[in-house]
Amino acid sequence: AYFQKNETAKGGELLDLEMARHPDNDSLVTSAAQAYMMHGLYTNALRVINHQLAKTPDNPQWIFGQGYANLQMHHYDQAITAFTRVLDIATNDPTSRFNRALAYLDSDRLNDARADYTALQSTYTNSFQVAFGLAEVAWRQHETNEAIRNYELYLANAPTNSAEFKIVGERLKALQKK
Repeated sequence: AYFQKNETAKGGELLDLEMARHPDNDSLVTSAAQAYMMHGLYTNALRVINHQLAKTPDNPQWIFGQGYANLQMHHYDQAITAFTRVLDIATNDPTSRFNRALAYLDSDRLNDARADYTALQSTYTNSFQVAFGLAEVAWRQHETNEAIRNYELYLANAPTNSAEFKIVGERLKALQKK
Protein backbone atom coordinates (compact mmCIF):
# COMPACT_ATOMS: atom_id res chain seq x y z
CA ALA A 1 0.00 0.00 0.00
CA TYR A 2 2.86 2.38 0.77
CA PHE A 3 4.34 1.82 -2.68
CA GLN A 4 0.96 2.50 -4.29
CA LYS A 5 0.79 5.80 -2.39
CA ASN A 6 4.36 6.65 -3.53
CA GLU A 7 5.61 6.41 0.03
CA THR A 8 8.53 4.28 -1.08
CA ALA A 9 10.68 4.89 2.00
CA LYS A 10 7.99 3.46 4.30
CA GLY A 11 7.30 0.61 1.88
CA GLY A 12 11.00 -0.20 1.70
CA GLU A 13 11.30 -0.14 5.50
CA LEU A 14 8.51 -2.67 5.83
CA LEU A 15 9.96 -4.92 3.14
CA ASP A 16 13.39 -4.81 4.74
CA LEU A 17 11.89 -5.59 8.15
CA GLU A 18 9.95 -8.57 6.80
CA MET A 19 12.98 -9.89 4.90
CA ALA A 20 15.05 -9.63 8.10
CA ARG A 21 12.37 -11.60 9.96
CA HIS A 22 11.98 -14.21 7.20
CA PRO A 23 15.29 -14.37 5.29
CA ASP A 24 14.55 -17.81 3.84
CA ASN A 25 11.13 -16.90 2.44
CA ASP A 26 11.91 -16.97 -1.28
CA SER A 27 8.48 -15.63 -2.26
CA LEU A 28 8.92 -12.62 0.01
CA VAL A 29 12.44 -11.91 -1.27
CA THR A 30 11.33 -12.25 -4.89
CA SER A 31 8.34 -9.98 -4.29
CA ALA A 32 10.54 -7.41 -2.58
CA ALA A 33 12.99 -7.34 -5.50
CA GLN A 34 10.10 -6.99 -7.94
CA ALA A 35 8.51 -4.18 -5.91
CA TYR A 36 11.79 -2.29 -5.83
CA MET A 37 12.25 -2.75 -9.58
CA MET A 38 8.69 -1.66 -10.39
CA HIS A 39 9.18 1.55 -8.43
CA GLY A 40 12.59 2.39 -9.85
CA LEU A 41 14.46 1.60 -6.63
CA TYR A 42 17.22 -0.25 -8.44
CA THR A 43 19.83 0.16 -5.70
CA ASN A 44 17.45 -1.48 -3.23
CA ALA A 45 16.67 -4.22 -5.73
CA LEU A 46 20.38 -4.84 -6.30
CA ARG A 47 20.94 -5.17 -2.56
CA VAL A 48 18.30 -7.92 -2.41
CA ILE A 49 19.54 -9.56 -5.61
CA ASN A 50 23.18 -9.56 -4.54
CA HIS A 51 22.19 -11.09 -1.20
CA GLN A 52 20.38 -13.88 -3.05
CA LEU A 53 23.30 -14.35 -5.45
CA ALA A 54 25.63 -14.82 -2.47
CA LYS A 55 23.50 -17.85 -1.57
CA THR A 56 22.85 -19.13 -5.12
CA PRO A 57 25.47 -17.60 -7.43
CA ASP A 58 24.35 -19.47 -10.56
CA ASN A 59 20.63 -18.73 -10.36
CA PRO A 60 19.79 -17.26 -13.79
CA GLN A 61 16.72 -15.43 -12.47
CA TRP A 62 18.78 -13.45 -9.95
CA ILE A 63 21.64 -12.92 -12.39
CA PHE A 64 19.14 -11.56 -14.93
CA GLY A 65 17.72 -9.25 -12.25
CA GLN A 66 21.21 -8.01 -11.51
CA GLY A 67 21.74 -7.26 -15.19
CA TYR A 68 18.38 -5.55 -15.57
CA ALA A 69 18.85 -3.33 -12.52
CA ASN A 70 22.31 -2.34 -13.72
CA LEU A 71 20.96 -1.61 -17.20
CA GLN A 72 18.32 0.70 -15.72
CA MET A 73 21.01 2.51 -13.71
CA HIS A 74 23.19 2.89 -16.85
CA HIS A 75 25.89 0.63 -15.41
CA TYR A 76 26.36 -0.99 -18.79
CA ASP A 77 29.51 -3.01 -18.12
CA GLN A 78 27.92 -4.68 -15.09
CA ALA A 79 24.73 -5.30 -17.05
CA ILE A 80 26.66 -6.86 -19.93
CA THR A 81 28.57 -9.09 -17.53
CA ALA A 82 25.35 -10.30 -15.89
CA PHE A 83 23.49 -10.93 -19.16
CA THR A 84 26.52 -12.76 -20.52
CA ARG A 85 26.50 -15.00 -17.44
CA VAL A 86 22.82 -15.78 -18.02
CA LEU A 87 23.61 -16.64 -21.63
CA ASP A 88 26.42 -18.92 -20.46
CA ILE A 89 23.84 -20.82 -18.40
CA ALA A 90 20.85 -20.56 -20.76
CA THR A 91 22.42 -20.09 -24.18
CA ASN A 92 19.23 -19.32 -26.07
CA ASP A 93 17.61 -16.87 -23.63
CA PRO A 94 16.30 -14.17 -25.99
CA THR A 95 15.41 -11.71 -23.23
CA SER A 96 18.95 -11.73 -21.88
CA ARG A 97 20.37 -11.41 -25.39
CA PHE A 98 18.04 -8.48 -26.15
CA ASN A 99 18.91 -6.68 -22.93
CA ARG A 100 22.61 -7.28 -23.51
CA ALA A 101 22.17 -5.82 -27.01
CA LEU A 102 20.58 -2.73 -25.42
CA ALA A 103 23.48 -2.40 -23.00
CA TYR A 104 25.96 -2.73 -25.86
CA LEU A 105 24.04 -0.14 -27.91
CA ASP A 106 23.76 2.31 -25.04
CA SER A 107 27.49 1.97 -24.31
CA ASP A 108 28.38 2.47 -28.00
CA ARG A 109 29.74 -1.04 -28.43
CA LEU A 110 28.00 -1.11 -31.78
CA ASN A 111 29.57 -4.23 -33.31
CA ASP A 112 28.66 -6.25 -30.22
CA ALA A 113 25.13 -4.82 -30.29
CA ARG A 114 24.81 -5.72 -33.97
CA ALA A 115 25.91 -9.31 -33.27
CA ASP A 116 23.24 -9.77 -30.58
CA TYR A 117 20.49 -8.08 -32.61
CA THR A 118 21.42 -10.14 -35.69
CA ALA A 119 21.24 -13.35 -33.66
CA LEU A 120 17.80 -12.31 -32.40
CA GLN A 121 16.59 -11.33 -35.87
CA SER A 122 17.32 -14.82 -37.19
CA THR A 123 14.56 -16.10 -34.88
CA TYR A 124 12.35 -13.02 -34.52
CA THR A 125 12.31 -11.87 -38.14
CA ASN A 126 9.48 -9.33 -37.74
CA SER A 127 10.40 -7.97 -34.31
CA PHE A 128 10.14 -4.21 -34.45
CA GLN A 129 12.32 -3.93 -31.32
CA VAL A 130 15.13 -5.88 -32.98
CA ALA A 131 14.71 -3.94 -36.22
CA PHE A 132 14.96 -0.69 -34.26
CA GLY A 133 18.18 -1.84 -32.58
CA LEU A 134 19.74 -2.85 -35.88
CA ALA A 135 18.63 0.42 -37.47
CA GLU A 136 20.17 2.43 -34.64
CA VAL A 137 23.46 0.57 -35.00
CA ALA A 138 23.48 1.17 -38.76
CA TRP A 139 22.48 4.83 -38.35
CA ARG A 140 25.28 5.47 -35.85
CA GLN A 141 27.76 3.72 -38.15
CA HIS A 142 26.54 5.81 -41.13
CA GLU A 143 25.31 2.72 -43.03
CA THR A 144 22.36 4.44 -44.67
CA ASN A 145 20.91 1.53 -46.67
CA GLU A 146 20.99 -0.83 -43.68
CA ALA A 147 19.42 1.82 -41.45
CA ILE A 148 16.66 2.46 -44.00
CA ARG A 149 15.95 -1.26 -44.39
CA ASN A 150 15.59 -1.78 -40.64
CA TYR A 151 13.64 1.42 -40.01
CA GLU A 152 11.19 0.29 -42.72
CA LEU A 153 10.91 -3.11 -41.03
CA TYR A 154 10.30 -1.31 -37.76
CA LEU A 155 7.53 0.85 -39.24
CA ALA A 156 5.88 -2.18 -40.86
CA ASN A 157 5.58 -4.00 -37.52
CA ALA A 158 5.54 -1.46 -34.67
CA PRO A 159 2.49 0.04 -32.99
CA THR A 160 1.68 3.29 -34.78
CA ASN A 161 0.63 5.35 -31.76
CA SER A 162 4.01 5.72 -30.05
CA ALA A 163 6.40 8.67 -29.94
CA GLU A 164 9.15 6.32 -31.13
CA PHE A 165 7.13 5.48 -34.27
CA LYS A 166 6.95 9.17 -35.17
CA ILE A 167 10.68 9.67 -34.55
CA VAL A 168 11.54 6.67 -36.71
CA GLY A 169 9.31 7.96 -39.50
CA GLU A 170 11.04 11.34 -39.44
CA ARG A 171 14.50 9.79 -39.33
CA LEU A 172 13.63 7.50 -42.23
CA LYS A 173 12.46 10.47 -44.35
CA ALA A 174 15.70 12.29 -43.62
CA LEU A 175 17.78 9.24 -44.59
CA GLN A 176 15.84 8.74 -47.82
CA LYS A 177 16.57 12.35 -48.88
CA LYS A 178 20.32 11.74 -48.76
